[in-house]
Amino acid sequence: MTTDITVRGQSRDSRDPDRAVLTIVVSAEARDWAEAHVAVSAAMSTLNDSIDSLKIAHPEAMEWSSTGQASQTCYGNKGVQRFRESVLLTMRFTDFAAMSEWVFASTNDRVQLRGVDWQLSPQVRQTVRRELGQAAISDARDRADTFAEAAGLKVIATKALADPGLLNGNANSGSDGIVYDGGGIGLRSFAASAAAPEQTIDLTPEPIETTATVEAHFLAE
Repeated sequence: MTTDITVRGQSRDSRDPDRAVLTIVVSAEARDWAEAHVAVSAAMSTLNDSIDSLKIAHPEAMEWSSTGQASQTCYGNKGVQRFRESVLLTMRFTDFAAMSEWVFASTNDRVQLRGVDWQLSPQVRQTVRRELGQAAISDARDRADTFAEAAGLKVIATKALADPGLLNGNANSGSDGIVYDGGGIGLRSFAASAAAPEQTIDLTPEPIETTATVEAHFLAE
């Protein structure tokens, strides 16, 4: 007679990011649209020149950059109407030393760093995914062996492996807010920095913590 043993295996990985996505805002305020627009256009021209210089000095430092459309708003301040124009830029870096050097040289009252999102490249994510999946399944088997031994049994086969919640037919019942990423293992990663305009943003890379969870059914006798 066989006995079902159902367990949840988990694993964790911590490693430094190899990508950083910067969010930069170029903005200006004035008493009329034209003045605000001229100020932003001048700041954008200088910023684009600095990006071109970065590409020449460090060709591999930045993977890509994207510039959004200019947006305009107006508001009243003590009875005086003010106009504001802003442009959002996004840049992804692979060389953090070159990134820091460029940020400190290029930001000012008009050009502000709003946030940095530390990431793993797709290649590294795939490696983490594979290693965590193997470790989570190994952990599940260890748990099953412990249960079986305590009951005087021995695990003889693996009956099923699944993402959290799938063994009971509910794909949304995984614990701890795990994000499902396909491939049979639920992955969850944490690492990001952001700040308000008046705050200082730390450009020191933050380790990225990734966890994986797998549910498993084993047979023991």
